[in-house]
Amino acid sequence: IESAALTAGASPMRVLRTVTIPMIRPSLWTAGILIVMIGFETLSLPLILGGPVDIDTLSTYLYRTWTTDPSRQGTVSAAATVMLLLVTVMLMVRTRVEGDGGRFVTAAGKPTAPRQLALGRMRWLCATAISGYVLVAIVLPVVGLVMTSVTYMFTPAVSPFTVLTSKHFETAFTNDALLRSITNSLLIGVVGAVVATAGIATAALVAHRSSFRLRGTLPSMLLYP
Repeated sequence: IESAALTAGASPMRVLRTVTIPMIRPSLWTAGILIVMIGFETLSLPLILGGPVDIDTLSTYLYRTWTTDPSRQGTVSAAATVMLLLVTVMLMVRTRVEGDGGRFVTAAGKPTAPRQLALGRMRWLCATAISGYVLVAIVLPVVGLVMTSVTYMFTPAVSPFTVLTSKHFETAFTNDALLRSITNSLLIGVVGAVVATAGIATAALVAHRSSFRLRGTLPSMLLYP
């Protein structure tokens, strides 16, 4: 379809706007929903980087609410229910906007080499934007995570070379409770992956190869976990 549009005289930008983006719209909606929920539920980095300076996110607030004495588990469950409602609303909006999913399915022809898009002067702006995203989303959190693990405290007010320590790693490799938690995580990860794969395969067969009346709702319901 993209090749047909180019052959008909459309510019690369018009092909992107009128063909490519509309065709991947369902994927963009789904990715958007997942990214929003990941932003809500991510705990580790906000807890490590924001906790020492009293910056709370929803996940860190709920974590502290659950672990403080007395534990207010009802509050955590209520917040989780609200998040589930938020997912439901977003899925309904996605389904409403997308409409018939068959409109976004194309018949593939013979494989061809990917066509390069000449960005011209925009290439430097795009390269800067992508590099900035990588720096903020990947490099800085990883640096903060590593530096926190090898210092007593990681703060701009103190040189990290004066507070270096290996104590945290010694604890990680000698603490029985931590080693058990790693073992349990591996067990849950492996068994959970097998069970989840079997479940998703079954759901996919029902959704795409059966005459079950509500088969169209299964792909959306699989996002709930």
